Amino acid sequence: MIYFLTIYSAVAALSFTDFIPKLRKFGALMCIILLAMLAGWRNMGGSDFYVYQDIYYGLTLNYMSAEAGYAIINNLFSGLGFSYNAFLFVYSLAAISIMVIFLEKHVKYPKFALLFYMACYFFFYNMVLNRQMLCMSMSLWVIYFWDKNKLYSLLCLLTGFLFHQSIIVLLPLLLVFEVLKHTKGIKYWLLFFVAAIGFTALITPQMLLGITASLPGLSSMSARLLNYLENAGGEYALNLVEYVKMAAALCIILPFAKKILADKGNHIWAFFYFFGIIFLFWTRNIEILFRVFAYFDLSLLVLIPYAVNIVANRFSPSQRKPFLILTYAAVGALSIMAILYRAANFGDGSFLSYQFYFMDI
Repeated sequence: MIYFLTIYSAVAALSFTDFIPKLRKFGALMCIILLAMLAGWRNMGGSDFYVYQDIYYGLTLNYMSAEAGYAIINNLFSGLGFSYNAFLFVYSLAAISIMVIFLEKHVKYPKFALLFYMACYFFFYNMVLNRQMLCMSMSLWVIYFWDKNKLYSLLCLLTGFLFHQSIIVLLPLLLVFEVLKHTKGIKYWLLFFVAAIGFTALITPQMLLGITASLPGLSSMSARLLNYLENAGGEYALNLVEYVKMAAALCIILPFAKKILADKGNHIWAFFYFFGIIFLFWTRNIEILFRVFAYFDLSLLVLIPYAVNIVANRFSPSQRKPFLILTYAAVGALSIMAILYRAANFGDGSFLSYQFYFMDI
């Protein structure tokens, strides 16, 4: 646990460089390196850790031909003789860099957003899921670019798709958003969300996958998901923490919804977030589809800092900075408590014996 506590505390301390312009870039760089060390130098990562490791060293069949991007980089580093953890460190460094660069460029309080990501997503998507960690970062750029340069957005989507096909779920929602944003008033937006709720009430995920499994271009991915669902034994129930997080996020966002939506740049983030809530309830009993929900839920990295900024602007200039420092300290403490909770409760508590791979004896 000392590794999680030390690195998370260090990143929490570095988050205050947001208030020191000369140190802001240095702080971001150090955050990237520290988190890449935690994700890349690990000696564990769930049951898939050893599967990926065996694939890397050629000890088992590589089944990742569908995700050509990951397979190519995996084979390149393996062929050059790098250790698995050297590959994992570089891969983690790239994924985390892509995310942090986005936050630094396009979020009001970037390291606040990073601490929130660390509290809610980092453990599962950077410490357990190898291929999808890059897609998590790319999805932010996919959504951001959609209103600004659709070619860039689609290129980001394609890049992510080469590492994990699940990111394709963003495309139909982007197309729906494109139609809705050209309508006047809110009635069509409301109609879409009502229709989505009705659809999820009548059609189960399994039924939808059965339909899409017969469609060209979707059959392979749908068949893989159906096969996973058939082979996944036991019952799954969404962790209560996710409902608490959703309720807390809504309590932060809804009071400022009017001001948030007054900025047209936030429309796409709000659209994805509220669709994500519907998706979460629809797939709450299917563990693998929770990974898809995360793409929508990442909108909180933009929306919550925007809400914090609204509150901060209500303070006088002399009071604003102390308020923001306390807010950063609170989310930093939350991130530390969250990682300790997740490490202790994941699986059978195996992460309690986590250490850097070169310390593993």
